[in-house]
Amino acid sequence: MKENLEETLHKVFQKTKDSFGYVPLNSVSLSKENPTAWINMQDFKVCVNPDFINKLSEKMSYEDAIEGVLDHEFGHYLFHPYSLSRVILESVAIKDKENGESLRQFYDDVNDNLRVLISKNNSQLPNVYKTLSPQSKVEKTLTAFYNYKLGKDFGDVKLDKECEKAFESLKNIDFLGQKNGRIEFVKQSDKQNKNDLLKFHQIMNPLYEQDKKDGKTPQNPMGESPQLDDYTGKQIRKALKELIEKGQISNEDAKGFIKKQTKKFSEEGDFPGGKYLNNPDSFANRFLYESLAGKYSITLKKTPLLAKDGVYPTRHEKFEVGDDLNSLDPFNSYGGKVLPGLSNKWVKENLKYHGQKEATPNLMILLDDSGSMPNPTEKISNAVLGSFAVANEYLKNGAKISVGRFSDRTTMQDFTNDKYSVLDELLKFKSGGDTVVDLNVVKKVSKGIYDLVLITDGQIGNRDKVLEYMNSHIQNGARAYVIEIGNHNETYNEGKVKIIPISSEEDIGKIILDEVHKYNANVGAKK
Repeated sequence: MKENLEETLHKVFQKTKDSFGYVPLNSVSLSKENPTAWINMQDFKVCVNPDFINKLSEKMSYEDAIEGVLDHEFGHYLFHPYSLSRVILESVAIKDKENGESLRQFYDDVNDNLRVLISKNNSQLPNVYKTLSPQSKVEKTLTAFYNYKLGKDFGDVKLDKECEKAFESLKNIDFLGQKNGRIEFVKQSDKQNKNDLLKFHQIMNPLYEQDKKDGKTPQNPMGESPQLDDYTGKQIRKALKELIEKGQISNEDAKGFIKKQTKKFSEEGDFPGGKYLNNPDSFANRFLYESLAGKYSITLKKTPLLAKDGVYPTRHEKFEVGDDLNSLDPFNSYGGKVLPGLSNKWVKENLKYHGQKEATPNLMILLDDSGSMPNPTEKISNAVLGSFAVANEYLKNGAKISVGRFSDRTTMQDFTNDKYSVLDELLKFKSGGDTVVDLNVVKKVSKGIYDLVLITDGQIGNRDKVLEYMNSHIQNGARAYVIEIGNHNETYNEGKVKIIPISSEEDIGKIILDEVHKYNANVGAKK
């Protein structure tokens, strides 16, 4: 019997795929892992419990039973919830609601079944529901709604007053997103979908609670709709990162979701968020800032890095009696003759210049973490977000980063290419008192040529000395910038230091780290 069932399953699976057009579901198999049917979202495989089909086959043929069940599963993939992103958003919306997850799955099935029957009028899905015979108030109310909405026979049910009231209220939810007589086979608005889900919960939860009191906890006839446990940690990380980047989930909800789904985030340690931390708060902050930083493309121009020191000929003067003969320029002195007052000699000067190989220098970030700056773990800090967006661009170009934080005490991190070590350092916050940069501490980690970026709200006690140091740093062959959280609208310079104002998070995407001062690398030119 099982062999016959398996053969029929594969035949109907291909028939169902053809009826819906292209569907990237790879295969089908019999499995008793779950009680009904489901899609394994890790390898896009449809699984069907043979006991479930055998139960249905008491009143239906194998082929009709399998067709109705597969129509329902294909509908979840094609129509609703359609994507992992929607599963996440629905789970977040319903997280604090009584019986929220169970009613979310009933809601998903309503959206799925309506669209399947509209797109495939001859589906066996109504007969599947009719065979399963609804028992609870929730199941009976939804059966009556299907009969009304689709004009199909999902089963003969009688509603009491409570169910009748819920039935009438369900009519006010526009499950199909109808506009100008057209339906949305995939809901376009996540906001509207959230509102519809919450309305559905408000209508159906009293029935659900009554069913539990009556000892008839509602059972979804078709089993569970797609849920988070169906996906890998990597899939969830990627989907959540995209939601954050697109602004489709609030920062608070994203952090709450991460902390609630710790098991999923601890499964894998790769992109994004790095290795899972045992501290859910710390990991949630790291994940959130890395995802937000991905929204911004920072323009970073490379600079010549082969710095050289030495004494080089820069200009001519007339050769005089007593001058070193090695300074004579024979090619510009009457055929190499030594004629005091007439022949030319080279005047040599100490110079530092760059060669022609372009690369990205290392980067030092000095971040203001005084009390006037926001705590980055309590609300999104433009300073930290801007710092990490800039640091990330340097790291991608092979540079190393040193993070320094200053207020009433200056601390410095050694240069590193560990992205998460940099981000963790940026997220530290001590809300210090007086805001002063201890330049002696800064100089202790200064090695070689590196760009210098200081991020502040402008209230630095020794600002003049800091800018003086940064200007001198430029003279030593680097670039220096101040990203200032404030109300300025235009970029401006203080000496050779570029001051880049940021008044909102969106401004971060406009940051352009460019050469502030260009050096003449031609030998012989004046410094």
